[in-house]
Amino acid sequence: MNKKNLVILFLATTTLAACTSDDEVGETETLDPIEEEAAIEDEPGEAVVTDEELAPISEEELEQAEAIDDLDQYAEFAEQDVFDPTGYDAYLITDNGTTRVILFQDGDEQVFKSIYIEEDNRLKIIDLRNNELLLNSPL
Repeated sequence: MNKKNLVILFLATTTLAACTSDDEVGETETLDPIEEEAAIEDEPGEAVVTDEELAPISEEELEQAEAIDDLDQYAEFAEQDVFDPTGYDAYLITDNGTTRVILFQDGDEQVFKSIYIEEDNRLKIIDLRNNELLLNSPL
């Protein structure tokens, strides 16, 4: 009878051991706040440009824009190699201390738009012909 109890105890122990695991159903991995923020920022599917940023400049905004004769005063263009801004007519659309938007035209066609976000020291360059983001990076 002793052997029989020992075998039953052994089988019960191995069965219970096989049923347990470290991954409980419904349990999620917890991240500290810094890791969580980094995980959110690194999501590849996250939109990096809004529809408004991809949209061309309105005629009203363009009429109020200031023509730029010397792009050397804007250091963000020296830091990028996506396009040569000197070959286009440049217009300052917005410069409110936090964001600067500059439009580049070839004749009457809107070709590129740059968005410089001063807080992040980030430059976005948008190709308006192809409706795509060419650059989105800190300088």
